Amino acid sequence: MIDATLSIITLGCPKNQVDSERLAAALSPYFNVKHESPIADYVIINTCSFILPAREESINMILDYIDFKKQGLIKKLIVIGCMPQIHKEELQKNLPEVDIFAKINEYDTLVKTLSENQDAKIGQERILSTPNHYAYLKIADGCDHSCSFCAIPLIRGRYRSIPIEILIDEAKTLAAKGVKELIIIAQDTTYYGLDIYHEQKLPELLDAVASLNLFPWIRLLYTYPINFPLELIDVFNTHKSIVPYIHLPLQHCDHEILINMRRPFDEESIKQLIYQLKSKIPNLAIRTEFITGYPIETTQIFNKLKKFIKEMQFERIGVFDYSDEEGTFAALLPQLKVSTRIKRAQELINIHEELSFLRNKSLIGKTIKAMVDKKNEETGIYEARSQWDAPEIDQIVFIFSKKELNPGDIVDVYIDDAGIFDLSGIYKM
Repeated sequence: MIDATLSIITLGCPKNQVDSERLAAALSPYFNVKHESPIADYVIINTCSFILPAREESINMILDYIDFKKQGLIKKLIVIGCMPQIHKEELQKNLPEVDIFAKINEYDTLVKTLSENQDAKIGQERILSTPNHYAYLKIADGCDHSCSFCAIPLIRGRYRSIPIEILIDEAKTLAAKGVKELIIIAQDTTYYGLDIYHEQKLPELLDAVASLNLFPWIRLLYTYPINFPLELIDVFNTHKSIVPYIHLPLQHCDHEILINMRRPFDEESIKQLIYQLKSKIPNLAIRTEFITGYPIETTQIFNKLKKFIKEMQFERIGVFDYSDEEGTFAALLPQLKVSTRIKRAQELINIHEELSFLRNKSLIGKTIKAMVDKKNEETGIYEARSQWDAPEIDQIVFIFSKKELNPGDIVDVYIDDAGIFDLSGIYKM
C-alpha cells in the first residue's frame, strides 16, 4: 500500500508535459502519483522559461506552493524543468523554502533521491496528463537552430532525435492506452533524423506511424519553413488518418527581420511553400505564430506584416509580443517599448479575429468532422475539435446531441452557428 501522495504540476509546452508523464511513471511504484492535483505530500512543479510571462507564471506558482508548505499542506516542494536548467543557483539562493531544484539532465538523480532506490530511473513509460483520447509523441529534444530571440538551445541543448523503432513502440503503447489522436511534437519536427540518420526522416516516421492503422487522427506540430521536406505531401495524401493541419511557425515575413532573427528565408519563399502545400493537400489548415515588436521592427515593416497576414489568411494564428531573453543575440539590440510590442500584437490579433469570424461563418450550413473532448455536465453540451484544431491552442466546436457521446468519438456535426474562435452545431446521425 502506497501512502505518500505526489502531484506533478506542469507549466509550458507539450514537450514539458511528456517529461512530466515519464517522471510520473518512474515515480509511480513509490508514490500515489497524480497530475495537477493541488495538494499532495510531495509537489513537483515542472517550470517553463521560454519567455517572460512563462517565467512569471512559474515563479508565482512556486510562491503559491511555498505558502502551502508553510501552512503544512505539503511536505516537500520540488522545482524542475527549464527554469532550474539555466537559473538553478539563483533560484536556490532566493527560494530556500524549495527542497530540491533539478535540471532537465538531473531527472534520473531526482527519481533515485525521491524513491530512495539507486536503480530507479526514467524510461519510456508514461502516465498521461492529457485526457486519455489524445497524447503527444515527442520525437526529439533540443534544437540546432540559432534563432536570435530564442533561448531554447540554451535550455534544452543540441537536437537529439529518438530512433524510429523506439517511437513506433511508444506509439503502439499509447494506442493500447486508448489514444485516438496522436500529436507529433519536437522543437522542430522537420529536422528529425538529421543528427542520427544524417537525413530528414520525418516523412518516413510519419508514414510508419500512420501505417500502424492504430490512430484515427494523427497531427503534426512544430514544423520549420526552411528545408521543409516536401515528401510529406505524399505521406499526407496517402494516409487519411493524418489530419489536414500543419503547424508552421513563421515569426515574421520581412526578410531583414528574418535574417536578423537568423531564420534565413523571405516572404516569397514562405508564400511559395504555403501555396504548394495548400494546392496539393486538400482542405489544409495552417497554424502559424508571429512575434511583434522585434528590436528592428519599424512601423513600415510592421505594416508589411499586417498586409501579409491579410493576404495569406492563415486558418490559425498565435501572436506573441517580443520578449528579450537573456543570453540571446536579440537581447543585445536596442529594444522597442514594451507598450509598442503589446499594441502591435493586439493589432494582429484583431486582424486574425476578423478573418477567423468570416471563415467560421462560411461553415454555417456545412457538416464537418469533430473529435469529442468532453461534456459540460451542467449544460449537456459537448466540447469538441475539428480536424483543423489542436488541443488547448485552437478552436472549439460545441455539439448539441441527444445521443450520449464519449471523449475520442469522431462524429459528423452540422454547423448552425459561429463565433470568432468557435463553432456550434448538431450531432448528425
